[in-house]
Amino acid sequence: MMFRRPPALADWLLHRLGDTQRNAALAGDLLEEFRAGRSAAWYWRQTLVVIAHAIAGNVRELRPYLLAIGAAYAAQFVVTMTLWSKNFPPALHASGWMKFGVWLLFQFGYAACWGLVNRQVVGRHSPNLKQMFCAVEHPTPRSTIMTLAACDSFSLGLANYCLCALIFTRFSLLGLLSTETAWFVLWIFAPALVPPSEAPVDDARGKDEEPWLAIPQSEPAVTVSLASGKTIVLERQSLAQSVFAAADRRLIDVVFGPQRSLELLRRAIWLGGSRSRSYIQGRAESFSLAELTALIDETARAKSIVEACHPPNRREGLRARLKRGFRGDPA
Repeated sequence: MMFRRPPALADWLLHRLGDTQRNAALAGDLLEEFRAGRSAAWYWRQTLVVIAHAIAGNVRELRPYLLAIGAAYAAQFVVTMTLWSKNFPPALHASGWMKFGVWLLFQFGYAACWGLVNRQVVGRHSPNLKQMFCAVEHPTPRSTIMTLAACDSFSLGLANYCLCALIFTRFSLLGLLSTETAWFVLWIFAPALVPPSEAPVDDARGKDEEPWLAIPQSEPAVTVSLASGKTIVLERQSLAQSVFAAADRRLIDVVFGPQRSLELLRRAIWLGGSRSRSYIQGRAESFSLAELTALIDETARAKSIVEACHPPNRREGLRARLKRGFRGDPA
């Protein structure tokens, strides 16, 4: 197989929770070690270690912000327990449609109220307060951002309790504690999982979160390691010259063998570049002759280069998808 892909779930967690944007070399090192023969279990262990270190770093960086939200949520919990003990607010005895209307009106009213407050304080209708807190430079003081986040945490928890008490039946003590714990995890612990941004997102960047991935630094290229120990770089513009200049019989057989053509090799280079992002990162992926042969064969089986780069997986069963998610591709 040309490329050993790591476990999909571990790779997704690594890039979402491992703060790889600020340490891209770490993710590259893990991928290189995995392709060199490391097991899926090793990749999972390293991923969990990286995520644990990232979470610890995020907690240290966000400590004042998290303490402000935590203190506000603790105050909200005390107020909520007091209201619950007094059975306030009482449940609304009405039809389901009436309850749905109350819920809808409450949601719009809360969003409009906090949108107005946010616009008056920080100039945005729905700001990312954590992102603003982590920004190196921002016109709004950090103390103001923490105060706004604390007020948001307090009011949101209290408003949700009141809304649930109006629409649903009275909470049991266990149900109330379970609900409060869930809100605590979502609003206090969850923000520490996602790495904070160092600066606010510029709206002019558009919808693409990583626009630089669409700016190639060079044409796709493939570095081939020959049996003699020499390496050559195959580029789309000068394929024939590079192959014959290497004077390697096995390389010539691979490239110009039966059912081979320069056009097929050009497509294979695009496929290799697409998977390794060599054309974006400005570097070439190294292949052995056996790997180059497998890449050309895979390209030949595809109907188009688009299909080769994005193979459909509709027929892949649930068991196969779960296996690939946890174990990756076999060696």
